[in-house]
Amino acid sequence: MPSALILMSVVPPGPGGPTGPDGTPGVPGTPGLPGAPGATGPSGNGPTGADGTPGMPGAPGDTGPAGMSGPPGDTGPPGPEGPTGPDGETGGTGDPGPTGPYGGTGGTGGAGGTGGTGSAGGTGGTGSAGGTGDVGGTGGTGGTGGTGGTGAKAAILNLQGKWRALICSEAPEARFEDLIVSRVSPDNWAIEIDPIFYEACEPRSIRVRALTSEEAGVGRSYARLNDTGKGATITIEPDERFMEIVEQYRKVSVNISITGLRRGNTQRFAEYTEGQAKKNVSFWSQATTVDK
Repeated sequence: MPSALILMSVVPPGPGGPTGPDGTPGVPGTPGLPGAPGATGPSGNGPTGADGTPGMPGAPGDTGPAGMSGPPGDTGPPGPEGPTGPDGETGGTGDPGPTGPYGGTGGTGGAGGTGGTGSAGGTGGTGSAGGTGDVGGTGGTGGTGGTGGTGAKAAILNLQGKWRALICSEAPEARFEDLIVSRVSPDNWAIEIDPIFYEACEPRSIRVRALTSEEAGVGRSYARLNDTGKGATITIEPDERFMEIVEQYRKVSVNISITGLRRGNTQRFAEYTEGQAKKNVSFWSQATTVDK
């Protein structure tokens, strides 16, 4: 069938009609997927917001380690003086103090007056001389007289205008004596025995008899003898107090008494005969039996 040619004339649109009422809303569609986050915008400079309500206080934390001590503060001014306390009990008596040095030796006292001389007896008259008789025969030997008293061994010296005896000391053995007067110092406590005295005594027979000092008390100090067989020295072993005195005064005088057996004569209480005793008495009596 041949197509029909439809010719339509073009008619201009008419004026629009009024808007119709809204239709019933459709069912909401399924939400679309979230879009990618946008870029962060610039920071704003808005005003600071009001402070929020303070939170509850937290639990106390553990105590931290002690800090370093600070430097000491300045000393405060002294407090007022307190009242005087009651008297304490009296202490015991202290130990005696050390003996002070001895004073110097006093001067010699004046000599006593000499006693008056007794009156002399009258002189008897001289008888007339008799004639010379014939020489008689020799008489018999008389009996032995009794033993006279032992004469004292003495040194006789002129003392204060009179001859006076100083009696010798007696002993059961022959001993020599010597008194050493010397000085000790903090650097020297040794004293040499006189070599002549040493030679006069039996080897190794010398002994120290005493140690004294006029300038200080020697206390428990002692003198130690060092005998080599060829000579001898004495070393002072001071106690603590005597050493302090010597160190203070630098030099202190000491007296050391020594004794030794006579060389070659060591016998004690030697025995003799009666005859020897009489001769001994006669010998020592000679000085006191001669005419004045």
